[in-house]
Order: sequence, then C-alpha cells, then structure tokens
Amino acid sequence: GVATANLATALAFTDTHGTVATVNITDTAADVAAALDTFQADGANIGTITLTDGGTPNLSVNYGQLTSDLGALNKIATTHTLTVWGVSTANLATALAFTDAHGSVSTVNVADLSGNVAAALDTLEGDLAKIGTILLTDSAPSDLRGARISADQVAGSPSSNHVLSPQLSVSWTQLSGDLGAL
Repeated sequence: GVATANLATALAFTDTHGTVATVNITDTAADVAAALDTFQADGANIGTITLTDGGTPNLSVNYGQLTSDLGALNKIATTHTLTVWGVSTANLATALAFTDAHGSVSTVNVADLSGNVAAALDTLEGDLAKIGTILLTDSAPSDLRGARISADQVAGSPSSNHVLSPQLSVSWTQLSGDLGAL
C-alpha cells in the first residue's frame, strides 16, 4: 500500500496504456483522517484504505467529513471506531447512527449553542455512553447558568466527561445526577 504522503506520486503514475493505477492506501488513522477529503475526491483511483495503528484504530473526524466523505470512509478495510467532533445537537442522532463498511461511531463530541444544549439535555442524557464532550459555542451560555446549576456543580474533574465553555465546566456525573432540577 501507499502512504498518504505518497498519494500524489502514486496517482501521477500511469501504466503502459496511459491508465492511472488504482492505489491502495496504508497509513495511520490520523493521517487517513487528515486526507479523507483527498481520498473522496480521488475515489475512482483509491482501492482500499488500511489503517496501520495497533489494536482497533480510532479515526477522529469532524461531522462534515462524516457526511461528505462517505465514499472514502467505506473504503477503509480495517475494523475501526470513529470519534466525531463538531456535532450539533440537531445532528446528534445522525452521527450516533453512522456506520461505514468496517466501523461505527464510538464517541461524539458535541459543539452547539447553550440554548440548544439545554433543550436537548434529555437526548444527551440518553446518549451519555457515547458523548465525549460538549462544547458550548456561545460566549454567554446563560441557559445553563445561574440558579439551575449550583456552585458546587461547577467544580468538575478534568479526568471525566465535561461540558466545556469559557464560563462553565460541569462533569457528566454531577450534571446527570441533577438533570431533574434543570
């Protein structure tokens, strides 16, 4: 197989009949994730993609890659998991349900406005096993502040799943225990 870094050279090669060769990619999950758009664009010339990481490789992709690079994702021949970041609460179900030829989403990192996160707390709680982090993208997440979250809830541990924002960090353990009060 060809490493991602050598793809352009491999695609420039033509056989004796002037035909571009089909290229099989062999590379790490990180390098493959970084080149998914290229693999999608060159899809007719890409054979299979083999991930070389040990164990079950994890491919970290953004939501845009998940939806627009499906052809390339389906060429991955190695069993793998997917971490999808930049997922809005409106797209959470689509991201969680995604599977490609040899992998499925193991973790989703949500990024959305605090009002959307507040409106989707029941859904987020139901999908807690696959939620990695939640990034509040607005500068004043008032919908999750004030009386609804007490001061003792704001002292989360960096080793657990967190809601992240410039103003707020709440561990999932703390948040899920008090969702009824929200």
